[in-house]
Amino acid sequence: SLSDLVQADVSTAFLQAPLVSDSPVFAQPPEGHPDHGRFLWRLHKAVYGMKDAGRQFELHRDRVLKGLGWIPSNVYEGIFVKYTSERTLAGMLFVYVDDMLCLSVACDARTLPHTISAHLSLVINDVPTRLVGIDIVCTNSSILLSQSSYCLSIPISSGTVPSMPLPLHIERQAD
Repeated sequence: SLSDLVQADVSTAFLQAPLVSDSPVFAQPPEGHPDHGRFLWRLHKAVYGMKDAGRQFELHRDRVLKGLGWIPSNVYEGIFVKYTSERTLAGMLFVYVDDMLCLSVACDARTLPHTISAHLSLVINDVPTRLVGIDIVCTNSSILLSQSSYCLSIPISSGTVPSMPLPLHIERQAD
C-alpha cells in the first residue's frame, strides 16, 4: 500500500562521515576562538567545504547500509534492496546524497528507516512530500510525481519556455 512509502533525510550529513585520508587533515580554529593562533585542530570528521566531503559521506552511508543488509542495485547506484531472512523482498531504498525514499514491502514502513537511524541521524517523514526537486503526492490509489514547483522557481528573462505535452495514458504495445 502507499502508506508503506517513507521519506528520510540525513541530518548534517557530511558531519557524520569519518574522515578517511592518507594523511592527517588540520584546520585553523576560527577567529575569536581561544585556540585561534595557538593550535591547529586535527579533523576526524568530514566538514562542509572540503572538496571530498560529499564523497566521504557517500562512502560512509553506503558502508552503513551494506552493514545493515542493504544490497546495492546493479542497475542504478542510488537503489538498495533488502531481503527478509526468508529471502523475500523486505523493501527498497532510493538514495540521493542525504535524501532517502524507503518503500517497505514485508514490514511496517517505519521499521526499515528506523534501523538505519541507529547509525545515521535521520529525520523521518511519514508522508513523502518532496525529494530531489520532485513533489510527491500520495493518494489512496496512486503516487503522483511533479516538478511544477521546481519549474515555476526557474527565472525566465524573456519569452516562453518551449514545452511539449506528454500523453496522459500510455498503452503498452505487443512486441
